[in-house]
Amino acid sequence: MGDMPNVQDLVNQAIEASVASAVDALVRDPAWKLKIEKAVSQAMIQRVALSLSDVDIPSIVYQRVNEIFGQRLLTNFASTGIDDQATSCKLTIFDDTTVFENQLVSQDIKVMGSAVINDLAVTGTINVDNRSWHELAKNIAEKTLEDINEEWQAKLIKDVKNSIVNEGINFNSVKVGEDQLINNGALSKSVTKSNIQELGTLSSLTVNGQASINNVLTVTANRVGINTPNPDFALSIWDEEVAIVASKYKKDEAFIGTSRKQSLSLGTNRDPHITIDTDGLTTIKKLRIGQHTISHSIQVPGWTGTRGDIVFNASPEEGKAFAWVCLGSFNWREIKTA
Repeated sequence: MGDMPNVQDLVNQAIEASVASAVDALVRDPAWKLKIEKAVSQAMIQRVALSLSDVDIPSIVYQRVNEIFGQRLLTNFASTGIDDQATSCKLTIFDDTTVFENQLVSQDIKVMGSAVINDLAVTGTINVDNRSWHELAKNIAEKTLEDINEEWQAKLIKDVKNSIVNEGINFNSVKVGEDQLINNGALSKSVTKSNIQELGTLSSLTVNGQASINNVLTVTANRVGINTPNPDFALSIWDEEVAIVASKYKKDEAFIGTSRKQSLSLGTNRDPHITIDTDGLTTIKKLRIGQHTISHSIQVPGWTGTRGDIVFNASPEEGKAFAWVCLGSFNWREIKTA
């Protein structure tokens, strides 16, 4: 009996064989293997998550980055310096520019480079003691002046004109430089140019320089021109094509005549009495020398004369008088050749 297995051992062996057979069957079953793999994976994930909760991951990452780049980062991601709770991009950082994508609210912020901000709301004070503020103020002033429209300017000019018409101008308070515009009825010496088109009676006039009057009289460089802007003699008078001049001929001698090859006549009542042609021939219709007149006639004069007057025969013939001399009143005596 001693060599016979007992019942308990037989039962255990049967159970082990049954379990081994069952486990072997389960291992061979793909569905069962998938369930086991999922169960193990879930258990491992839970275990790893439980272990990571006790690990300072940001510090490990920060230390590793420092080791890789060989420098110390300026921002400690494990600290509270940056708390990123945004659900979309709010801040974009470039090499030379920082862009705030939406509204920015801050108690104290400094931008050392350039910043692009769509909307800016300032609830505190603004420092106006800096170059940027002055540039901004200047730009605003220039834009404001540009916005002043022509209608506003026209209205302002109209109001000023109406004020001048209705109230006048007190010229005693108007100054040009340091001088009054009008002082005791005289314009300031600072007024050197004007566009006055009408004057009253002048008691005196001094012109230092060229003067032109109605495009007729020109005074320039010690010369006077009538109907010519460029007088070439002391006095140059033009009447269509005729040029009459008066000037110095030579020392102690004056000249009055024409400046071109033109005849010159002297007369009265629009009747020439002395004519000088272009060759210098002088024609005198009547001539008196002293108290005696010299004239011409084709017959004995029939008019009264002064004793000593001579009348030459305009048609002399041989044996006839070549002249007559007045002996007084109507008495004329022939003058014949010997």
